[in-house]
Amino acid sequence: MQNYSYFKESNLKSECWIIDFETAAIKGGKIVFPTLEIRDCNFHFNQCLWRQVQSIGFSDAYKFNAEIKFHVRICAALTSLPEEDLDDAFMKIQKDSILVRCNEQFEIYSAPEGDKLEMTVYNPIQRLSYFSSGFKAFCLTIREISIFATPLLINYIIISVAGFYFSVCFCVKLYCKNLVLISRNLIASQDYVRILQIYKELINMITLADDFLSYPVFVFVLYYMAGLFWYCYIFIIAPTLPYLVYVDMLGMVASYSTYLVMLMVPAAIANQATRAAKSFIASLPGWFPKNYKEVNLIVLRLSAEEPAFTLWKIYRMEKSLLINAIGTLITYGFLLGTIGNA
Repeated sequence: MQNYSYFKESNLKSECWIIDFETAAIKGGKIVFPTLEIRDCNFHFNQCLWRQVQSIGFSDAYKFNAEIKFHVRICAALTSLPEEDLDDAFMKIQKDSILVRCNEQFEIYSAPEGDKLEMTVYNPIQRLSYFSSGFKAFCLTIREISIFATPLLINYIIISVAGFYFSVCFCVKLYCKNLVLISRNLIASQDYVRILQIYKELINMITLADDFLSYPVFVFVLYYMAGLFWYCYIFIIAPTLPYLVYVDMLGMVASYSTYLVMLMVPAAIANQATRAAKSFIASLPGWFPKNYKEVNLIVLRLSAEEPAFTLWKIYRMEKSLLINAIGTLITYGFLLGTIGNA
């Protein structure tokens, strides 16, 4: 009852409480505040408060020092106040409390290191802020949504980029195939100009696509390769993980490998089709003996360009690159994991 009188002497009112449902606390509160209504339980808040007392070494002093016991209970009584009085009461405690004077690092509420507080747990101290409750509720809602929405958004972006990249590579492959088919008919009509125009359009299309997509694809490939390395490393260095964690890690390795295949294999196939089209164009002068010199000059000029899908203009996409990358990362992941474990 003395704890609640401390606030009443400061002209603070209390009509609705969040409390531990202890009989003594309820009786004492109703004596000081006759119109009191018990609304909820603040067990979680009191547990965190007590952990703070223990962390600064006051758990033993709490048993014998009346002043320390009094101020700990004052902190616990914060949830008994209406929302509009919480900030004033909090500042008063910070000014008067022996806990703060003895330890400047003392905080009335702080989750212990390593603990994960679920968003669904009601935490009364969240109201100790100069922001309105509506704004805090909005922020908490946004945070809760982001916890679930962020992974979905990232996967959506990844799948969208991979799908778009696959479509571009597939279109380039079809374009190269159609170039060879159409050129056979144009050779019969001796229309080499049209053939070279189509090939020039193919070069421009591949160059534009690679300029636009090579860097994002490089970032995604680097991310997946780092993920493969990390999970292989953890798989070796932490052999005592639960079974479900191993299953999850193997699932992530399979997922990252799949995404790598989705990005690199279509590009490698498109590059292979581009080389086939380039080889066909290189043989074009022999099909036009009357215009051999003119056709050969144009073909040599076009052959100087090397259109291909690359990783940020560094690596040309090839199937062998995919196999080498995955094999190297897994090998080094296991190797470093074994060394670290030893």
